[in-house]
Amino acid sequence: MSLRTPAPRDPRVGAASSRIASLAALLVLATFACSEGGSVDGAAAQAQTGAAPARPAAPPPGPCRLTLGWEPKEPYEYRSVDGALAGLDIELAQAILTQARCELLFAEGRWVTLVRRLQRGEVDVLAGAARTPARDAFALFSDPYRTGGFALYVRKGDATVQRSTTLQALLDTGFRLGIREEYSYGESIDALQEDPHYGDQFIGATLGDQNYQRLLDLEIDGFLEDPVSARIYIRKKGLQEETEAHPLPIYSGDVALMFSRTSVDPAIVARINAAIAALKTESAWRSIVEKYAY
Repeated sequence: MSLRTPAPRDPRVGAASSRIASLAALLVLATFACSEGGSVDGAAAQAQTGAAPARPAAPPPGPCRLTLGWEPKEPYEYRSVDGALAGLDIELAQAILTQARCELLFAEGRWVTLVRRLQRGEVDVLAGAARTPARDAFALFSDPYRTGGFALYVRKGDATVQRSTTLQALLDTGFRLGIREEYSYGESIDALQEDPHYGDQFIGATLGDQNYQRLLDLEIDGFLEDPVSARIYIRKKGLQEETEAHPLPIYSGDVALMFSRTSVDPAIVARINAAIAALKTESAWRSIVEKYAY
């Protein structure tokens, strides 16, 4: 019996078979990976290294750099003796923005000017603002972070004469009321300002100091002011014998951070709301509030 020598093997056939086997292996890996909720690349990497694929990291928060407009007004926003920015709203804003991982810059100005700059997006945020329908048109608001209010101030002795039970009744006597431009004093008082019957009796000022002087010059009969700020100013200027608070209730309510719709993304406001909620549970927050309690 003779032995037959096998025919030489075509190397191209061997290479093709090898490629087919490799492709089949990858298809098996892909099927396994997809059935486990994984990916082809992850399964292939696991097959090569023996290690499980790493979970994708959560995307980092977007950049947050905000300019806070502020107006000198103790105890909320002012410069200390050494020139540093201080005040309840300054420190609370710094704590909130730090918690939200935002960089905070500052721009000084009058409130009426700062509101207009906020509308244009030149200033990003203002503190101590009440939310109103008119402001909703150009601003976003954080959750409330503190309360605020207003009281009526008159010349010494006038409070015993002016016994009206409502501000509207007082206006009906011809009372001239000093206010700050672009301030909101609560829904009922804002409505009175828009009433043509009383419109001329609301005398606007761009600076709070103007109302004290106008009262003493008999140009107005009273003005509205934050009671904490008014007590500090009256004591510093020695006006205790010339002005007094009227017992008529005016307004008290929540205030928030007001953001420009032009320059601030709503996602940033959501981050800041989370920061406010977190900080309100911490002792550091209470320490800031108690520091400026008058």
